[in-house]
Order: sequence, then structure tokens, then C-alpha cells
Amino acid sequence: MDQFEQRSVQRRSKVFLVYSLIAHPDDYRRPRHLLLAEAAKKIEYSVHTMSATESGYNQRAKAKLHVVKLMEHRESLWSIDAAHYDDDEEEAIEIIGLLRNICSGWRKIGKRKAL
Repeated sequence: MDQFEQRSVQRRSKVFLVYSLIAHPDDYRRPRHLLLAEAAKKIEYSVHTMSATESGYNQRAKAKLHVVKLMEHRESLWSIDAAHYDDDEEEAIEIIGLLRNICSGWRKIGKRKAL
């Protein structure tokens, strides 16, 4: 990756970085790609099922994006016994739990070995 691409990636939000990982998965990134894709499907489904209108969907999608960005900046949310102080932090902890549950489920069925 040249310097221009590195600066470009640094300026992007984590959402675009996640997209680039999904759009260009290398062999060593494949498990991460699958994990993020699975989590994104579940998050998208929750946004969709809780929205009756397009504006409601857009509002919920923006709120979820805010929560994902919050996860990036607050390492304290990633501990098993993390405490939350507001609704956004509670939702971030739930998404982190979703990621853990997906990984746990994959370990049970041996999907990690197949990757």
C-alpha cells in the first residue's frame, strides 16, 4: 500500500475500513470477514424489524452506526463484565456480545477449522 492509500485509510471512519476488509478479503482476513458479515446481517435485521417507516429505518441505522463507532473508542466496553452508563453503551455491549456469541457458536460447530 503506498503512502496516499495509507493516509486515505487513516482518514476514513471504521465503517469504511470494515467495508474495505469485506471487499478485499485476504486469506488471513477471511475469518474476520465472515464474522463481520454475520454480525452485520444480524444488526441490519434488527434495524429492519424495528422500523415501520423509511425515516424510522434511517434513524435507527444512524443510531446503530453511532454505536459501532462508540465501540471503537471505548475499550472498557469490551470486557466481559463491562458496565454501561447510557443506552448507547448498553447497545454497544449487546453488539459485542453478539460478536462473542457468533464466535462461540462457530467454535461449537467447528466452523473455525473450516475457515
